[in-house]
Amino acid sequence: MLGRDADQVDFVLSTHLHVDHVGWNTRWVNNQWTPTFPNARHFMPQREQKYFASPENRNDPRYCVYEDSVLPFIESRRAELVIADSTEIIEGLRFLSTPGHSLDHMSIVLESRGEKAIFGGDVMHHPLQVYFPRLNSIYCESAHPARSSRRFVLEYAAEYQATYFSTHFPESSVGRISRSAKAFKWSYL
Repeated sequence: MLGRDADQVDFVLSTHLHVDHVGWNTRWVNNQWTPTFPNARHFMPQREQKYFASPENRNDPRYCVYEDSVLPFIESRRAELVIADSTEIIEGLRFLSTPGHSLDHMSIVLESRGEKAIFGGDVMHHPLQVYFPRLNSIYCESAHPARSSRRFVLEYAAEYQATYFSTHFPESSVGRISRSAKAFKWSYL
């Protein structure tokens, strides 16, 4: 949002619907939750949205996050439900399926001027997971898919020399992943 007002934001991309990734989507104004970025199209994982929208899942403690941080966009018809099939949704942007941390977790690939970047969401929470991809955080909902997705993202980032953007690494959270014959390596940019 550097140098922009909230109403000038065109797109909001959500890798998954956990509170630390969507909790800023709305503000409490006049006794109701209203979109922080009222003119933006909000791209979000279709399966997670459908899960939380289902009446039988209203007792899930994560539902309150959905109700205050996601539902206002569904109701305002500003939500775009995404299936992570590598289809370009906006010029240069694609969602990749990386489940495990959450039901329908996705990573985002940006391609521009012959270079790639990958926004990994919560595929990894710490640089140690680059070196030890089998390590899951306590927040991963499904252990085996989380490990598989992490391995996929590590291989993708190394193969394409993509700049990797993490959401929870310390320092800048931006770096490169390289691969040797036996392991991956992390380098901050």
